[in-house]
Amino acid sequence: ASRPDYNPGFSPAFAVFSFGAPHRKGMSQYGAYGRAKAGQSAEEILKAYYGGVELKKDYSTDINIRVSGYGTVDIETYVKRIYEVPSSWGDNGGFEALKAQAVAARSYALAYTNNGSGSICATEACQVYKPANKGGKWEEAVNATRGWVLVAGGKPFSSWYASTAGGYTFSYFSNGHSTPGLWDTPSGKGGWTNDAYEKTAGSPWFYKAWYRTRTGASYGRSHPWLTTEEFTDVLNALLIYKGNPSDVTHLSFLDSGVADTWSMAKVKEEAGKYGGPITSIAGSPEVVYSNDGYTAKVYFETNNGRKDFSGEEFKYVFNLRAPGAIGIKSSLFNIMRK
Repeated sequence: ASRPDYNPGFSPAFAVFSFGAPHRKGMSQYGAYGRAKAGQSAEEILKAYYGGVELKKDYSTDINIRVSGYGTVDIETYVKRIYEVPSSWGDNGGFEALKAQAVAARSYALAYTNNGSGSICATEACQVYKPANKGGKWEEAVNATRGWVLVAGGKPFSSWYASTAGGYTFSYFSNGHSTPGLWDTPSGKGGWTNDAYEKTAGSPWFYKAWYRTRTGASYGRSHPWLTTEEFTDVLNALLIYKGNPSDVTHLSFLDSGVADTWSMAKVKEEAGKYGGPITSIAGSPEVVYSNDGYTAKVYFETNNGRKDFSGEEFKYVFNLRAPGAIGIKSSLFNIMRK
């Protein structure tokens, strides 16, 4: 249901598709997989995402890591028990991505614990750790990069990573080093939607419309597509917000449980004060992307003329007003009509 080819059973229908998901910084795991399949080495992958940070290949392997709830293990055993990417990638052209992931996981743990002085959690809030070696190609990758650590300012570099950045990875700063912001494609922004390494690697989160919470709750929705009435309700809420951004008290989604949430009729009435109400949309929305990885502007041809909103405004109000758990997960998104 989260795919663009899903048929919601009504038309017109509107949905917002996020490219990737936060935090979109550091190494993209699916991007690394795509790069490996394209022939890049682990060193090249790490350089693409972390820039000129030093890759030290003889870092001490005698450091112990204390894992919350699991006791203490040496750093190499710790990395062998990280469950962040499929070992099967190593059998499908992605062994260099596994090596890059091993370096990132090792570096992150050493940075997070200050070379073992502190402890690290065992969940995705830190890194997913289990009390048994993962084995297979993953263990081969860990062994192949034994002692390889990213270093900046004389200390292990906090090597952030995430599954999917949506084709653009933001820069971040740590230990005096800034990582590059980049369109994660062979050809820059121009080839982004078709040629992003994450897309060619098959990431299921590269382009997705979200309608469930992290725990799977959907509040009765079976898909992320909105009717014209539902979508124009969001746009009317946007008109109100744009006219009076200091007060969003009444703009929560209708089933949110907020006592003074306005009905669609009331939102439509109030939108009349700010160039509305919007009751229909002609054609497909126009979406403009910035050069540095976010949706800059969205435009709609409506019954009350052409309306425009910044991407930030649209994302904020959409996440307030859209029904159920429907939401935008990334600052880089597209709006589809079918």
